[in-house]
Amino acid sequence: MNSLLDVSKSGELLVVAHRGSSGTAPENTISAFRQALDSGAKMVEIDIQITADNKFVVYHDFVPPGYDKRISELDFDEIKDIDIGSAYGNIYAGEKIPLLQEVLELVRDKALLMIEIKTWTGDKIQANMNQLIELIDEFNSLDKTVFGSFNYKVLRDLKQLNPNIKTAAIKIPGDDKSPREIRELTQCEVFIFSVEELNQELMESAIQEGLFTGVYSVDTKASLKFALEHKVRAVATNYPNKIFKWLDEIKA
Repeated sequence: MNSLLDVSKSGELLVVAHRGSSGTAPENTISAFRQALDSGAKMVEIDIQITADNKFVVYHDFVPPGYDKRISELDFDEIKDIDIGSAYGNIYAGEKIPLLQEVLELVRDKALLMIEIKTWTGDKIQANMNQLIELIDEFNSLDKTVFGSFNYKVLRDLKQLNPNIKTAAIKIPGDDKSPREIRELTQCEVFIFSVEELNQELMESAIQEGLFTGVYSVDTKASLKFALEHKVRAVATNYPNKIFKWLDEIKA
């Protein structure tokens, strides 16, 4: 699998499977990630949090089903058997919240990885950043990984620990900071924002800063065409299979 730098130099559109193929399988599950890889997506986006006993887990919501406590307040043993798949049909019954290591093992050498750091855990994330970097490095994946967050302090702290880490600033919808201001705050290489906020002025400003641009959530043919017209470099989608089908149709 090529590095993130190699992909960025190629000029090709990077299709990112948002929480895996989350339109066809339970988000952030092993099934969703397998379907994303099978679709041909070259990057898989995941969300991570840290449990009370310092385990990295792949899950989006701060509070898991059946609990009134946040993941950061629960030990992994308390959440590891939660069935998060049955609501999507019997075929996904028994899907569990995966550990980050399980996902790294699955994705290794098959796709790039975008790790969105959920930040309600606050100081826990910052205290465990070295552990996170070491875990990624253990799988020889630092050059194939980009760390993203809406929390710009988290991105700054990561850069201070390892300047070679690639980071993605995710624009807070409605925030009027310019790409230049966000780059200066974070020292990021990647700038991500909602496709609903995509316009020529924003793109030109990001390009002037040398930022690799990505938009989410691109789940319709119309939004894909819109992103292509504005020369966006990456699209995050819940339906990677559909994106590749539409790309073929657009090229035809």
